[in-house]
Amino acid sequence: MMRRCLIMGSVASTRPLPALLLTGFLGAGKTTALNTLLAARPDLRVGVIENEASAEGVDGDLLQGAARVVEIAGGCACCTVRGALSSALELLAERIDELDLVVVEASGIADPVPIAQAFQVAAVRGAIRIAATVCVVDVPAVAAADLLPHVWGRQLRFADQVLLTKADGVSGPRVAAVRRRVREHAPHAGFVAGLDDPAVLAPGATVAPPVIDAPPASEPSASSAAGEGHGFAAHALRVATPPDAHRLEIWVREAVRRPGVLRLKGVVAVRGRRRPVIVQGTPQGVALEEARGPVSARGSRLVVIGTDLDPVALQAELDACAAARPDPASGAGQATTVSAPGVSA
Repeated sequence: MMRRCLIMGSVASTRPLPALLLTGFLGAGKTTALNTLLAARPDLRVGVIENEASAEGVDGDLLQGAARVVEIAGGCACCTVRGALSSALELLAERIDELDLVVVEASGIADPVPIAQAFQVAAVRGAIRIAATVCVVDVPAVAAADLLPHVWGRQLRFADQVLLTKADGVSGPRVAAVRRRVREHAPHAGFVAGLDDPAVLAPGATVAPPVIDAPPASEPSASSAAGEGHGFAAHALRVATPPDAHRLEIWVREAVRRPGVLRLKGVVAVRGRRRPVIVQGTPQGVALEEARGPVSARGSRLVVIGTDLDPVALQAELDACAAARPDPASGAGQATTVSAPGVSA
């Protein structure tokens, strides 16, 4: 498990400190939505708690604009690392005068109910309160019926706001069908255009989340490995040699089409480029975005999440990709699909 603490901005805080619980299935666009909020509201001092299913955290590096993050890796905050989430909240509760908002970005396979229970520990209760729970919904994935209903359904039922993402290019009737499907799980939730929507950041807003059957917060979990309690596994892949950007894109597109792969993400230094690329991939699409800064001290790395994965084979294929010469067809290794900072799938 790893932890890094980062905080941004500089305005006066209020008590109790409002918290935004950000949920959504793997690859829905939670980190992109959070980056958009951080860019749109530089006046807010935001403490971010990042939860990842993988022991090799990468989401802290995908955030661009946050200056302070508490990163919890190694499992879902709803089960395997629930105690770490409580500790992270306690840490921020001790610094409420330095913050205006706390955002908890749950892993894509997390159950939001036990996460909300972590706000009830003695050191946190009264200091930090959930002001909004937003479920980020990937429109193409829902339209293709690619989400696991038992995970996605619980995330939606707990939400008081829903943010639809990746709707560009999806027909109006299909978007309407997605909205109807969302309504089946979350009939009372509102739809917002972004995390900076007044419905999310209304001053003093606090919500009473719906009650869903869940074990007590003190009950130990039987899960012992990242994602195991949900039937998923998360594996870290190392990128020792910078690959050609075009070949990397091809490899990512092939990897996310493997049976069982649900999510692939990371930060990778690529051959011939000063800045690394942020890699985001799901079976619905792939995006390579140029990062704003250099690779962190932890180096290039990718995380793949799914079921029945073969991490040895994936690592071997990635190593072969990194060792391959630039594809002449890509224009001396320049991948045209790498977008500018701030553009993401």
